[in-house]
Amino acid sequence: MEKQAEEEVLTTHDLEDCPKHSDSLTVRKEESQKQQIDESGTWLLHWFQFFAAFGAMMMGLDQSVIGTASIYAEPDLNISASLWSWISAGASLGATLGSVTAIPFSDLLGRKKALLTCTILYFVGTCMQTFGKEYAVLVVGRLIMGVGMGQESMIMNIYIAEVAPWRTRGGNLNSYNAFQMAGGFIANIWLSITIQVDTMWRWRLFLGSGFVVAFIQFVGVVMFAESPRWHMKNNRNEEAKKVWIRYHGDGPDSLRDFEYARQLVEEELDERKKFQRGFFGDIKEIISNPRIRAPFVTGAMLGFTSQFSGGTAIAYYMTPILVGIGVTAKKAVYAQIPLGFWSLASSIPAFYALDKFGRRFCYLILSLPFVILGIVFGMIGFSLNTASSRAGLFLVGWALINGNGNIGINPVQWVMCGEMYELPVRSYGAAWSAFWIFISAFTTTKTFTKTTDAIGHIGTFGLYLAFTCFFYFWDFLTLPETKNKTLEEVREQFDGGIVGLMKRNSRNLTTYLKSKLQKKQVNQHNMED
Repeated sequence: MEKQAEEEVLTTHDLEDCPKHSDSLTVRKEESQKQQIDESGTWLLHWFQFFAAFGAMMMGLDQSVIGTASIYAEPDLNISASLWSWISAGASLGATLGSVTAIPFSDLLGRKKALLTCTILYFVGTCMQTFGKEYAVLVVGRLIMGVGMGQESMIMNIYIAEVAPWRTRGGNLNSYNAFQMAGGFIANIWLSITIQVDTMWRWRLFLGSGFVVAFIQFVGVVMFAESPRWHMKNNRNEEAKKVWIRYHGDGPDSLRDFEYARQLVEEELDERKKFQRGFFGDIKEIISNPRIRAPFVTGAMLGFTSQFSGGTAIAYYMTPILVGIGVTAKKAVYAQIPLGFWSLASSIPAFYALDKFGRRFCYLILSLPFVILGIVFGMIGFSLNTASSRAGLFLVGWALINGNGNIGINPVQWVMCGEMYELPVRSYGAAWSAFWIFISAFTTTKTFTKTTDAIGHIGTFGLYLAFTCFFYFWDFLTLPETKNKTLEEVREQFDGGIVGLMKRNSRNLTTYLKSKLQKKQVNQHNMED
């Protein structure tokens, strides 16, 4: 009992994404481990996974260029910082709509066509924000681009989850966050080059950087094969088998995996028919059943935690913040290059850590405490006397916020989005989680300028600190561990609802601390002997 509690507290479980818990799953794992099967997939699978995740660069590019663009666009368009906040936050607002519509959209068209549509929407939005001469055109363009990014964020994760080997699925789902950070780093380099252009409309060069990403992903997705799981869901088993062989090979183990996956899809479809209650019936079940309701509460709180720590808002306004501190626009852009590299590098350990140490450990130990420390550093930095010292400590704080966020907060919110909801309401749950991530990002980004005008940067960061500390306490009590658990086992974690989670996590923590204390006493006794 003590060992089990210790594992749950330290979160040493592996990610699973099988629809049902069964004896055949256990046998499949044991056989795979005994025979040391290479389940990494073919090179073609990794190549297509790369292009599927490539679109996440759009979000990273956007966050990095929009703040610098505001320095030159506001006087060029003769608009206020308050009006520009709609442009900054417009993409997040559009992403909110895109995330809600993504799942039914991809189920109808298929993952490939849906990803192509996302890329087209992003391309159209980028055209409008780059070449638009009217304020309204820029806002509409940002909204359209945001819809594409929101749908991309959901469909990309669905595609990767459906084609990735189960053993590395947690790490693979971190691809969205890693490519987002890569987009930010590339944008920093692009800004350092184009800011040398001596013209007021240089901001259009900043915003136009998205064309390249959209074009590359479009070309890559055109070569895609449709998800084999989507084929199975639509009774296209022959097409599914062809794609499966292309992605996983035609060996006996791969073919056995295909048959196992096909059986699971059939069981999933049968279970959906069994629980088909209609929209209002599903909503009633979500509200009235504590076990089903609890993941929806957890999903919303994860979105609040990730965004009300201020990460997205700070990223969108990084250059204006540094300029306000007293740094020139060019130096502010140059300062963000090493930070962009750090953000990219810090997203890589999550590929390993999520599957090795677990969600709770990465989220509550490796991430949130350092995010809180980073916010404190930022507050102290704004109170210093010289511009260099203010900028230096603020950037150190930002490195902690963003770097450690990439180990826990940022990837966990997306990974758990696809893990914790029961089958009959899984589509609602995934859309619900993404909705709160993006609507919270919109809220913090839209209100950032007015908040800093009202209470200053120290007061704004103080609000982020208060929010993050509250959410840390809440998540510590209620966040379940989903690593190394099938979806059926994950469902059992929510028995008793939120109160049940609090009791289980508190009990496990108490047991873990007692076991550590006993070990310490035994060691002291042995040393005395």
